[in-house]
Amino acid sequence: MNTTCRSVGHDVIGSSLHHIATNLINQGKHDQALDYLVKSLKMRETLFSDLNDFRNFSLVLIKQQKHAFTLAENMIDIAIVYRETKDYNKAFEYFEKALKKRRTKLC
Repeated sequence: MNTTCRSVGHDVIGSSLHHIATNLINQGKHDQALDYLVKSLKMRETLFSDLNDFRNFSLVLIKQQKHAFTLAENMIDIAIVYRETKDYNKAFEYFEKALKKRRTKLC
């Protein structure tokens, strides 16, 4: 499987895991949701393994921004689950990670 197919596959699977987690959150199944969110985050962290291929610099920048936004979304949802389960230290940790991820890609 080439890099492009792997990236698309990781994005689709990561997105599907995230949607399952969102549904579980809505059902109040926070422990199960957290499992899916963590799997989604790990899957998406491996996304776009070709980000350092500078043959097309503008495409690399677009991919980096999309990737950072997607990871930040996952981190925010993980933080929300921790907040809902009253694990405020973990919630704060993930909110901070998401903020840091967004700031580094906006500047």
